[in-house]
Amino acid sequence: WRRDTNIRQVLQRERPSFVVLVMGRKDEIKYGELKRICTHELGIGSQAMLSKNVCGGRAGIIIPNIVRQIVCKIGYCPRIIPCPPCTRGAMVVGLDVCHKSKIGKSVVGMCATISSNFARYLSAFSLQDQGKEIVHNLRQFIERALQVYREENSAYPSQVVFLRDGVGDGQLDYVNGIEVPAVRGAMEAKCPGSKLMFVVV
Repeated sequence: WRRDTNIRQVLQRERPSFVVLVMGRKDEIKYGELKRICTHELGIGSQAMLSKNVCGGRAGIIIPNIVRQIVCKIGYCPRIIPCPPCTRGAMVVGLDVCHKSKIGKSVVGMCATISSNFARYLSAFSLQDQGKEIVHNLRQFIERALQVYREENSAYPSQVVFLRDGVGDGQLDYVNGIEVPAVRGAMEAKCPGSKLMFVVV
């Protein structure tokens, strides 16, 4: 877009389901603005690419990779690994806390599988006090993940495998006292017959 174009107004007026931006050269400001507006403000998927990659001599190699990214961003799965029968009905959840941020907060990253073949995910993040490892608002994410899993599969998961990273030996009691009960509470509210395996990685 031209420098004088208000991309936010254009996107609000047109309401596209997906945006592809082809740039003549790397422009971090334009890229950052597009991602912020599309992802955070309007909830629209987007893909940026350089024109030399789309039209140049390596286009045959690069374009399939870009298409795979777009396919994932619009909710489809380009590859599926066959899963053994013992994983049917399972939901895998991952959680880690990053303490190195420029905003003076620790960032909690969470994801959960919402398809029976582990190919589609729900993800979320939250902020908490800098340096704090134990997550106190975990239950709401787990309840949401269980609900989305049910909407996608017409049933709640029969088992939840929770992978928790970044916890030291001295914090295991806190995990057992705060995070495990939060996950169990969410499961008891949504799918009381489901089993939980909580693994500290």
